[in-house]
Amino acid sequence: MNVLQKLIIFIWPPCEVYIANRFIDAELSICPKNRLESIQTSIRHSFPEIENTDKVESLAQAVYDSEERRKDTIEGKAQTFMFAFSICIGILSILPTLFGNKWNIPAHTATLSVCFYVLAMLHLFVAIYHSIQARRISGFALPSSDGCLESIKENRVDALNVAVMYLSMAKFNEPVLTKKSNSLVVAETMFIRAVVFLVIASCISIGVKLYLVQG
Repeated sequence: MNVLQKLIIFIWPPCEVYIANRFIDAELSICPKNRLESIQTSIRHSFPEIENTDKVESLAQAVYDSEERRKDTIEGKAQTFMFAFSICIGILSILPTLFGNKWNIPAHTATLSVCFYVLAMLHLFVAIYHSIQARRISGFALPSSDGCLESIKENRVDALNVAVMYLSMAKFNEPVLTKKSNSLVVAETMFIRAVVFLVIASCISIGVKLYLVQG
């Protein structure tokens, strides 16, 4: 990544998510069934001769459960940024006041404040969009009753095969979790920047008003 790309990403963080998601989407474009089977084959080949298979099964399930909790945590955090919409409504109600006779601050100051308020709104809307994306990105592999029944019929319910099932699903879900995590990071970054712009705009308008009143 060159200096120009880093500068663009610093100015507009969603660009990094767009670049990262292109590579992830290329991986996800593979047929899900084929990708899952490929992961299962790779995991089976990486297993050496294991004596305590019950322990392996427990560890594999713990990994899978951990990834499930991570998904829930990401989606839970993303939901907290949904209330940013109410902040946008509040900003919209403030903007006309800056140019009104009641507030009575110089036009150039009001214009500068409006610019920061608009920047805050833009960043809030982007934060809302990416928080929604973090919650709606789907494609998770989950244990299914059909798969369990098929394993029972084929006598593939030993601890090692169960461990392969959990580990392969955890590996299968990694790209989706990464996309969710990337969207959450952008939502957090844009929300923080929006708050900063909002504080700057408020400080400018309130500071000038106090100066005029005291003067």
